[in-house]
Amino acid sequence: MEGNTRVGFWQSSWCHFDLSSTKPHPRFLIIHVGANDIAKDDNQLRRQQMFMKNVINQLRSEMPLTCIVWSHILPRLYWRHAVSNVAADRSRWRINSSVASFILKSGGASLKYPDIRVAQSNLFLNDGVHLSSLGNHVFVSTLQAAIQHFSTCGISLLYPPKWLFVSFLLNWNCCGFMNMVNMYDCFVNDV
Repeated sequence: MEGNTRVGFWQSSWCHFDLSSTKPHPRFLIIHVGANDIAKDDNQLRRQQMFMKNVINQLRSEMPLTCIVWSHILPRLYWRHAVSNVAADRSRWRINSSVASFILKSGGASLKYPDIRVAQSNLFLNDGVHLSSLGNHVFVSTLQAAIQHFSTCGISLLYPPKWLFVSFLLNWNCCGFMNMVNMYDCFVNDV
């Protein structure tokens, strides 16, 4: 696919990605989808989930040695086409849960963004949909840390790993973020 080509992941038509010709296959394939269509009336949640699972199965068959990573759909302050922001966010959560579980059961990985929350409106632009510069920085930093984690850790296909949350909460202080990074580095280096 060319540079700015966008494929509607929710579309009912099958989108075929010819990745079989890409050699060698990548070690990781991170799937991050947008969410503009989540709240549209004609998009049934079950149909969306089944479509994504079919795409993932196709990718898995084309690249059996590649670890497929589900990058969770991000929250937002405002959901286009939504009658209720709460209902749309619930759909987002259900899709993330369903697809992440599906991928994890087949040896893939799951990537969450716990630092991107609707309570932090400064992470979003005024439209309530797109990330601000700070939000993009948090997103890319999390993505980078997850790739490093998946590449070096080998024991957890979840990011952030559950132990990181516990350690983070137990050791929080005015320099809490640095403590979290230091604990992560120590853990990775000990593995």
